[in-house]
Amino acid sequence: QESAHENFLGVCPEGKKAYLIYSKLRSHLGFRLFTTLSMLIFNQILPFIITLLLNYKNYRSDLLTNPDYILTKKTIIASFLLLVTNLVQMVPLSYEIYTITSDLQTFHFNMPEWILKSYQISHFLAMLPPALYPYIFC
Repeated sequence: QESAHENFLGVCPEGKKAYLIYSKLRSHLGFRLFTTLSMLIFNQILPFIITLLLNYKNYRSDLLTNPDYILTKKTIIASFLLLVTNLVQMVPLSYEIYTITSDLQTFHFNMPEWILKSYQISHFLAMLPPALYPYIFC
């Protein structure tokens, strides 16, 4: 299906409209499996392992008492906040993996309300740590 749309950003030549072509790529099992597994690996597993590894490497026994390590302490707090908020995204990601194995057609069309709410919460929490960094590091 093609449908004409407005020149929203002003990138089309004078008097022309942009056309969108809707793809059925999202309904293919291979595409959904690739995107879900890449999100799981690169957005969840690798950051989790790297964050824990770097926090372990930066940990000092006198971290709480020594004033020289105040920046290290703040960095560990910020990275654990990012780690916890990132783990909330495992709920909708687990649902995506579950729907890949059960029914391909119902993923974006018959999504339960609580999964939609968990997507919204996880996206909000993903924006929360960068917003709090000025308060943590100042």
